[in-house]
Amino acid sequence: MTSNKKSIPFTKRIMEFQRICDHKGIFARTPFLSLDEQEELSASSTHYEVIADGGFRNAERKQMILLPQGYMGEYSFAITILRSKYSSNFSKLTHRDVLGALMGLGIEREVVGDILIEEDHISIAVSDSIAPYIKDQLTQIGRTGVSFEEYEGELSIQANIKYSQATVSSMRLDKLCATLAHLSRGDAQQMIQVGNIAVNGKVITDTSYIVECGKRISIRHYGKYVIEEILGTTKKENYVIRYGKYI
Repeated sequence: MTSNKKSIPFTKRIMEFQRICDHKGIFARTPFLSLDEQEELSASSTHYEVIADGGFRNAERKQMILLPQGYMGEYSFAITILRSKYSSNFSKLTHRDVLGALMGLGIEREVVGDILIEEDHISIAVSDSIAPYIKDQLTQIGRTGVSFEEYEGELSIQANIKYSQATVSSMRLDKLCATLAHLSRGDAQQMIQVGNIAVNGKVITDTSYIVECGKRISIRHYGKYVIEEILGTTKKENYVIRYGKYI
């Protein structure tokens, strides 16, 4: 179920999508993209109409469609919502548990969108092409038995975020991660260098990378954060930031 698409730089893949529009005169549809990839594709495709959908309202990971100028034909996303009952009284599953089970099936991350875990249901947005395989093969997550079926209703991702304030000397990724996860700067730098930190879904290995407001930082084993805004500066010219942690 794997492919070699991961080895192709995303910039070249954007060019492939655009080439489909330009030379074939039809719409081009992407797999599920991270926030960073969505931004890159939108910024590089100003001559096309770009629309996006993730299957859930307020979805983070989305498929995107590029339409040629003047295109009047039909187009569609290729998203299936799979939903299974489960009892959180016996086992409290996490996003990492579900994603790990999916990746254990040997499928690519790009065919899986957002994962919604409620008190008694798990819902997953997946590409149409992989839905039958997941329905057939994903029967257990950890010690919890699951049985996924296609779901036609409307579901919404409701982010649960706890906001706080902090003071940082700069907006460098290493300093932010050290502050957010209560790490030493050296430990934060090591985590960045080995690929344990992602910004807007893209792994960043540059410790000096400058993080802009609105970006989401995922720190493996510590959680996901959003840098909401810079509230001001101190007398020592440090930044006072407002950030949120997803809980």
